[in-house]
Amino acid sequence: MMVGKKAVFTVVIISLMAASSLADKYSGGDGEPNNPYRIATPNDLNDIGNHPEDFNKCFVMVEDVNLADYTGTQFNIIGSWEEHFTGVFDGNGHNILNFSYQGNSSIGLFSHVGEDWSTTGEIKNLRLVEPNVGGGTGAWVGALAGSLYSGTISGCFVRGGHIRGDYCVGGLIGRTPLGFGTKIIADCCSTATVSDGDKVGGLAGWFAASKGEGLLLNCSSSGSVSGDDDVGGLVGDFHGYVSACHSSATVSGNERVGALIGSATSKPYYFSRIVQCSAVGDVTGGYKVGGLVGRTFDCNLTDCNAGGIVIGAWHVGGLTGEGDGKFTNCYYTGSVSGIRAVGGLAGTAYGTITDCWADADVSAYDCVGGLVGYNYSTIGSSYATGEVNCASLEAGGLVGCNEQGVISNCSATGGVSAHDVAGGLVGCNDNGSMVCSYAAGDVNCGVFAAGGLCGDNYYGAMSNCYSTGSVSGHELIGGLVGSNSGGSIVNCYAVGAVTGNDVVGGLVGQNRGAYTKCFWDIEVNPDVNGIGNTTDPNVIGKTTAEMQTEGTFTDAGWDFVGAWNIGEKQTYPFLRVYPAGDIDHDDRVNFLDFAILAEHWLEEK
Repeated sequence: MMVGKKAVFTVVIISLMAASSLADKYSGGDGEPNNPYRIATPNDLNDIGNHPEDFNKCFVMVEDVNLADYTGTQFNIIGSWEEHFTGVFDGNGHNILNFSYQGNSSIGLFSHVGEDWSTTGEIKNLRLVEPNVGGGTGAWVGALAGSLYSGTISGCFVRGGHIRGDYCVGGLIGRTPLGFGTKIIADCCSTATVSDGDKVGGLAGWFAASKGEGLLLNCSSSGSVSGDDDVGGLVGDFHGYVSACHSSATVSGNERVGALIGSATSKPYYFSRIVQCSAVGDVTGGYKVGGLVGRTFDCNLTDCNAGGIVIGAWHVGGLTGEGDGKFTNCYYTGSVSGIRAVGGLAGTAYGTITDCWADADVSAYDCVGGLVGYNYSTIGSSYATGEVNCASLEAGGLVGCNEQGVISNCSATGGVSAHDVAGGLVGCNDNGSMVCSYAAGDVNCGVFAAGGLCGDNYYGAMSNCYSTGSVSGHELIGGLVGSNSGGSIVNCYAVGAVTGNDVVGGLVGQNRGAYTKCFWDIEVNPDVNGIGNTTDPNVIGKTTAEMQTEGTFTDAGWDFVGAWNIGEKQTYPFLRVYPAGDIDHDDRVNFLDFAILAEHWLEEK
């Protein structure tokens, strides 16, 4: 009988001890959503890594935690290759101070977060202060996490510290690998120093997601970021959708280097879009260097801007070094310098550029433009206002070399200087097209081929264009075009003063092309012919008064309804911004315009 009582007593004691043990795990809680495990001490946080069975549980911090006593590899990283963290960790606005880990690959406070579409992880409302994480020659290194496979990271901050590694290194996370499910990083920022290797970013080293699976929203970075290839102030290598993000980080690298993103591309399984993002950090690199993005491939940029100093070698731009995609309503202000293919907005451009502008001082050895250095794209309704300086050849107020590109409804007003081949709008128009565009800046050329609009029109076409700036150089100097090398010029005019020593014309310096009803001001340039080396009945000199009379041009067949306008006897012709009859300037003529006209009919001033 006594044995039976002892046995019952023993079972009760063991049960109570087990219950006490469960109750004492961490600083309380049971890991369920309505009663998460409470993390209050360094030991609590370190102990999570000892319990893979808890990697799918819920946690909440209730106190700040200082991990200064854990060095080297002493801290138990949360998650592993075998067991990803798929629970919820709520920092609850608390700080984790002095997290330090010196290991190899897949390191951070968390190793791997999330698994797939149905098994995700979440980390939120957490602050890491002065982390020191070193990945040596390893990959996937971040202060918070090495890899985010699927799930959400939100409201997390990294303040100060230094993160290092060889591949996929980020201030917050190392990478988000392609596939596995949706990854969202929102409302996060980092001020850490991030360095070494390829795919290095102030927030994330590599953000990769299949179409529609990756979102980077309202995030920012500052501090310093440096690496080799694919280096960005926010993200090193990006494939996803990013919106309302900003970087003021100072960035340096070799190839594909950007103040916000190093490289942004869309491929068969990727989908890249950049919307309402900005960067003001200075950036220095070698090839494909941009004030916002180093290189884009089939990636659209909308409502973006940049403002830092940009320095590189080849393919250097205020917004992007090499841009392929659709750029809409974007701008850059600052200074850009490099060696070749250097532009105020893009160093080299493919795709389309619409409603964009640059106010930048741009300088290079050759192929430099106020908006684009080397252009293969279609540029519409865009402009540049900065000064352009070129030590060699092919400099333009808007585009340095327009190779088979299309330029329409564009302008440039900054001064242009080069040794050879300089134009107020385009340096060399190589089989390209220029329509309804103008230049107003002065052009200075050291030796040959300078024009108020274009230096060398090489088998290119231009129509309904004009220039008003002065042009100076040694030979092949024209008010509109320096050398018309097999190109066509239709319904264009020039009124700027020209100065040169050999083959100088009021409209064109050297002619080997064709013309249709073009004009130049003989009072501004009384000592030269319309063409420097020949004459053409379609190159017509007129007095200033005649040049300010609409009939001069309408008699020649110019379109003063859809293309041109004039202040009769007050101005030279100028290009229409709105259609004739569009009184309310909404880009259409309709009954609203008639209503305005009727309301003010027969009114006197």
